[in-house]
Amino acid sequence: MKKGFTEIMNTAAYDITVICAGHGDSCQKAPAFAHQTYPADRIQMLYIQEEDFVFPRRASLMAISRACGRYTILLDEEDTFDTDFLERMYQGAESSCAAFSMSAQVFPRVKRVVQYFAQKVPSDQTIDVSRELTVFPMELHGLMIPTDVLQEACAKYLTSPQPEKQMLLYILGKNPVFRFLGTLQLSYSIPRECDPEYDLRCLTHEWYYEPFHQFLLPALQARAARDVSAAAAAKASDQTDPALTCADTDRMLQAMALHMINARLFANADNRNKHILEPEEVLPYCRLLTDILQYVETPLILCPDEQCLPASSTPQRKLFLLRLKKNDFSYYPTLHCTDQGAMLLCDGVEFCDFAQIPLRLIQLDYRGGCLEADGAYLDFIPPEAQILAKFDGTYYPLTLNQRYSMTKYFGVTAFRMKTFHTTVPVAQSDRQRILQFVLKVQEREYVLDYAFPSQGSRFAKDFGYAYWRFGPYLSYWQKDGIHVVRSRKLTVLKKEIALWLQMWKKKDGFYRYQLPTKIINFLLRPYFAHQKIWLFLDKIYKGGDSSEYMYRYAVKQNDGIKKYYLLDKASADYARMRKEGYRPLVRGTLRHRLVFLNADMVIASNSTVFAFNDYPFDRSLPIRGDVHFDVACVQHGMSVQKIAIAQNRLRDNTRLYFCASKYEIKNLSKPVYDYAGYDALKLTGVPRYDGLVNRAEKILVISPTWRMQSALPVTRSEGVSRDFNPHFKETNYFKVYNSLINDPRLLDAARRYGYRIQYVLHPIISPQHEDFDKNDVVEIIPSIGDMSYEKIFCEGALMVTDFSGVQFDFAYMRKPVIYLHHHDIPQHYEEGTFFYDTMGFGEICHTNDELIQVLCRYMEHDCVMPELYRKRADDFFAYSDHNNCARIYPIMLEHEKNRER
Repeated sequence: MKKGFTEIMNTAAYDITVICAGHGDSCQKAPAFAHQTYPADRIQMLYIQEEDFVFPRRASLMAISRACGRYTILLDEEDTFDTDFLERMYQGAESSCAAFSMSAQVFPRVKRVVQYFAQKVPSDQTIDVSRELTVFPMELHGLMIPTDVLQEACAKYLTSPQPEKQMLLYILGKNPVFRFLGTLQLSYSIPRECDPEYDLRCLTHEWYYEPFHQFLLPALQARAARDVSAAAAAKASDQTDPALTCADTDRMLQAMALHMINARLFANADNRNKHILEPEEVLPYCRLLTDILQYVETPLILCPDEQCLPASSTPQRKLFLLRLKKNDFSYYPTLHCTDQGAMLLCDGVEFCDFAQIPLRLIQLDYRGGCLEADGAYLDFIPPEAQILAKFDGTYYPLTLNQRYSMTKYFGVTAFRMKTFHTTVPVAQSDRQRILQFVLKVQEREYVLDYAFPSQGSRFAKDFGYAYWRFGPYLSYWQKDGIHVVRSRKLTVLKKEIALWLQMWKKKDGFYRYQLPTKIINFLLRPYFAHQKIWLFLDKIYKGGDSSEYMYRYAVKQNDGIKKYYLLDKASADYARMRKEGYRPLVRGTLRHRLVFLNADMVIASNSTVFAFNDYPFDRSLPIRGDVHFDVACVQHGMSVQKIAIAQNRLRDNTRLYFCASKYEIKNLSKPVYDYAGYDALKLTGVPRYDGLVNRAEKILVISPTWRMQSALPVTRSEGVSRDFNPHFKETNYFKVYNSLINDPRLLDAARRYGYRIQYVLHPIISPQHEDFDKNDVVEIIPSIGDMSYEKIFCEGALMVTDFSGVQFDFAYMRKPVIYLHHHDIPQHYEEGTFFYDTMGFGEICHTNDELIQVLCRYMEHDCVMPELYRKRADDFFAYSDHNNCARIYPIMLEHEKNRER
């Protein structure tokens, strides 16, 4: 049983002081603490309230001076732990020669619990940070420390930059040994620096600079200076003064540096970029990281097995750190080959074994009697080497392409993998054959290991009995490659039952809840094999987008295909569609799972189809071999920006992509999207535009897109609205738009000319609707519930947006659009083939003052679209009618007719 806290009032002598921190409005509301096995009368409880999310333990540190127990531990009121937690922590702290005790620590993220320390086999052990860094703490939270030592450290460093880290270094400098209880677990509730998806500090500019400038770099420089002094003193006296060298914590300070750098890189990798650093800041920031890494030993960067999870790194990030350290972004480790194997070396130190950088098999399909494989591999291959596919003893070349495979930090490309496609004929045979990818160097040949990084990979290493059936064959992965055998009923049954057992035995029970669906789906395969199923979906929690329009058209067609539209039962659109006579598929039901697993086509307006159906990466592992659908993209916005990370061909195995403009086709035809040669791009119009009929009233619509730094991250599923961000009011996004919709000049002009204003929030910003100030002119509309995009867009006379795709809805009806590209809000996407200055459908404003002047002018002249912008709209759209669905549907039918299952 997991227990938390309640206040215990006792004036007796204490063994333990618990400083319990409340955050937000929840101070002293935790569950009972009395179930702890440690005697309650020996525990001093100090409750404090934390207010500062930038310095989340300020009040806790200040309360240390009030601690009266022999040992002190800092906890948060929503932390959970075992009933013997304090007893075992106390026993660990009492161990001889231990500076403190520390338990295993996990952050119970909603998607899946992640352990802070990556122990393969949990064990209790004594750690000496001067010799090993398998575990090391980064903050005081959760440590049981002798109170006198903690108070001494606190008195010395409380007002210093990064006080917790400095206090830890001080404590471990006095005694580098602590007791780690790997079999005891603390689930911490407040995100840490190593949880940047959830730690709101990563949304502040200070988080990127102050810890480095004020603490880390000076500390590293001071240690280096001490080492020089110590070396000189040792040379003069033939002995070394330990007090001068501080060697006990030198490597821990370096590990801290790696941890802090990795946290900031991870927080801004690829589409997690918070846009806190301006583009012109990135290069100087990299120079700062280079300065820090000069003090970090190369072996420490290259040996993550000796470090805990927060400081460990992927091969890609290790390469980036090495390039930063060397200040050479063309650097590659060298390939060293022997008869025993191949490895990569950096300055004579092992970078990694070649087995640690497997070939990534991203998509595997069977078409026209051939296996079609798409993948990528790290660009560590020297010119004299090559990678080939090998099937049944025959070699097949890899055709390299330029599909998106970049890793970006802060929006700037750090490196890219080599991407490829290969076609492997599968001749009729009853023999077992193996598909391998091999590295050939001179006369040597090495079989590459596989990684299966996507739902289209078909296999998963966590499930050795997973299999995929194609044509007359069954395939499965083993360490020597992908085996292909003739599919027989008994073989399939054995594999399936073995897979069920694997799902049941997984140690955390994570996959057990999927077992009933997996078993039922297997039993019903013969039933579904004779059906054609199409699944339509938009945002799940919100309908009314292109997939719903396509679904409404499709269900009227009598072609024998079963069609389903997916919605959350709690959504207002579910009730609306039921009233209109439709029966939406309810998300999360058994029927939904079975339809998804047996669908032939998924028609979606947004990417990440698996995630929207509650099968994110981990949950998809045991069902990857079951699905066989192709994806048809009917679009949410227009694909004219640089969006290859989300819309490249392999993101969802997209086989049809319907576009409204020749400029979309031009953008998506670029090699980075990898659609060339697949006949996927279709210039038809998009379904949502069938409902756009101009019924303009005197309404101004303000509808900007969202920003990464203004919203909390996804914590549950892509198909669920985001959580409320308590710090939203501190963002420039809020300040700009709240000021705009409450500006007296705009409100007075709207009243004078008889206009109303509708401020339509993006779905991701919609949880913040109560934050905005209200007035009698502006209606604040969250994009949830029973709001209708179609009604708002058709009745609006003019739209104000920034980069949102809704601009195209207004332009389709030839209604005026004005852009607010505000100086204080960074751009969300990069321009692709749509350039606002020469192709935009209206004026571009950079301040609220400029925008208000333009709006007043438009209201004075009845919001008529100028001829210049009308011509731009005529050029942009291929069609301006309401027959988009009618053009799309025959193409989908033809694709269904020709596809192989």
